[in-house]
Amino acid sequence: MSPAVLLTELRQQGAIIHARDDRLVIDAPTGVLTPELRERITTHKRELLTLLANRRTTALPAFDLDTSEVTAVKLVNTVLGALWLVADEDALAEHPDIIRSGLPVFWFDEVEKLRGKTRAELQAIAMVKAAFPTGWTLQ
Repeated sequence: MSPAVLLTELRQQGAIIHARDDRLVIDAPTGVLTPELRERITTHKRELLTLLANRRTTALPAFDLDTSEVTAVKLVNTVLGALWLVADEDALAEHPDIIRSGLPVFWFDEVEKLRGKTRAELQAIAMVKAAFPTGWTLQ
């Protein structure tokens, strides 16, 4: 199994993994880190460290959206886990299931403001956004 697949598997199971110096730091829900998974992590530690060092740690991937066509996008594999990216309040009115999902909701024009924030800052913002989905990001 490739380190990229292992990293994706960990994140899909709710684990947050990052490199700190020459160590892997993993915060995972109880029961996720089985002995088999721990062994695979140990086997691929060096490759995982390299992969994490080469990846940008922004909240959202860099991509262009044609906002005239798209009003809401659900992103599932971000640093913050799953979240909704929406164009405006009309999108929320048209799709009430977005609010009911309990996921953080970010506006298209907020994405650039999130770049460069630390993981802790991003997680705090996501917690606020999940609690108050129609609010704007704290500055």
